[in-house]
Amino acid sequence: MKRKKAFSLIELVTVLGLLALAAAIVVPTLMFWMRARELPDAAKTIESAIDIVHMQCIAQGNAYGVIFQPSQNSPDNFQLIGLYKPEDSSDNVLAPPRNLPTSVTFQMPLPGAGLDSTKNETGIQNNEAGFISFKTSGELDSHYLTDPNVDPQIVLVGRGNKTKTLVVNRITGKVTVT
Repeated sequence: MKRKKAFSLIELVTVLGLLALAAAIVVPTLMFWMRARELPDAAKTIESAIDIVHMQCIAQGNAYGVIFQPSQNSPDNFQLIGLYKPEDSSDNVLAPPRNLPTSVTFQMPLPGAGLDSTKNETGIQNNEAGFISFKTSGELDSHYLTDPNVDPQIVLVGRGNKTKTLVVNRITGKVTVT
C-alpha cells in the first residue's frame, strides 16, 4: 500500500506558532503607525473639505461654507460638516458629517466661533464651534472672520500635543498645512 503525503501535526503546530509570532511582532507596529497617522489624516480631511467647498463656490457661483461642531455622540470630539449652503435654510447641509479621530481636537477658538447673530447670516447657531464661509467668487467671506486682515487658522492637536496648523488664504482660498 502506498503512503499518502501529508503534513504531520507537529509541522502544522510549528507553522501556526510562526504565524502567531509574526502577528505578535506586526500588530503593535501597525497600531503605532495607525495612531501616528491620525493627526495628518484629520488635517488632510479638513483641507480636502475646504478645497471642495472652495471649488463648489467658484464652479456653481454659490456661497458655501464648512462647519466644525461638537459631535452629537461625544461633545469632546468634533465633526466636520462640509459643503454648507447658507441661503438654503430648508436643507443647508449638503454633505454628511464626518467625525474626526477621538485623539484629535481643535485648539480654540475656531474661525467663525462665537459670532453674534447680526454677523451670522448663514443661519448657523452660535453654539456651534466654528465655520469657514466662501463668497461666490471663491474669496473668504470676511463677515465671519474675527480679524478680516488675518488669514484664519485651524489648529489641530493630536497625541503627545503634536499640532498641525491649517491656514486658509482669505483671498485665494488656498489651504496650507504646517
